[in-house]
Amino acid sequence: LIDIPKYGVINLHPSMLPEYRGPNPDFWQYYNMEMNPGVTVHYIDEGEDTGDIIFQERVHIPLGIKSPERLDKLIGGVGSSLLVKAIQAIKSGSAPRIPQPSHSSTLRARNLKSEEHKEIIDWQNWPIERIWHVLRGTELWLNAYDQPKGIFKGQRWVVGEYERKDNIDLPGAIVRYKGRKALATPDGYIFIDINFSLKKALLFVLNFKF
Repeated sequence: LIDIPKYGVINLHPSMLPEYRGPNPDFWQYYNMEMNPGVTVHYIDEGEDTGDIIFQERVHIPLGIKSPERLDKLIGGVGSSLLVKAIQAIKSGSAPRIPQPSHSSTLRARNLKSEEHKEIIDWQNWPIERIWHVLRGTELWLNAYDQPKGIFKGQRWVVGEYERKDNIDLPGAIVRYKGRKALATPDGYIFIDINFSLKKALLFVLNFKF
């Protein structure tokens, strides 16, 4: 099928290929604290995100940016401009075809299994900035699978700001700090707001084994 179109088939991928090839580059860039990700417009071939590159551009993102805002910046902003530029170049016959290296410096950006969400955070060894960046950026995904310890299944948690402070609380535990609920880390606290979710409560009841 990819050989049928006269000018080939192109794709917009939210990473600087060959980095983060695969279906889930957004999550793994959060996980690795990739603060200068990018967007690539490339031809599609028989491999997974291995086709010749037309255009690509790196984009700086701030720490803790949430996934919808991040994708809007990458795809809606830079990505859409690159895509228009690529289409115009293909139409005029001036589009470059830059072969990708066969090797990527990152592992495949695979999808996570649902049970992996419970263990994806290294509470003991990660600095608070990394924990906060991953939780805040991916809270929509984490809410879909599991809750922090001590929160009823019908509740939805939203990650707020964080504060660096030495403490003796168990990393990953929900504690009270400055009158608010917070997740403890070895070097500080991440504040969380907890809201009731009727949808999550109904799903919990429907899946409960009496």
